[in-house]
Amino acid sequence: MARALAQRGHRVTMACGRFEGASTGLQSPFRQGRREGLVHGIRVVEFNIAYRNAMGLGAR
Repeated sequence: MARALAQRGHRVTMACGRFEGASTGLQSPFRQGRREGLVHGIRVVEFNIAYRNAMGLGAR
């Protein structure tokens, strides 16, 4: 959905936490707890906060 919106000319920003089992496409190091860049026309802001679906509600 985000990619389709970007292809139609919308400015799209996606925020996410760090996940060891996946790649956001960002290669730069984290600075002050975050990194950002463009991936397929989408601005991605990745925070250096561990996250995974198996985490309980309190940990999320």
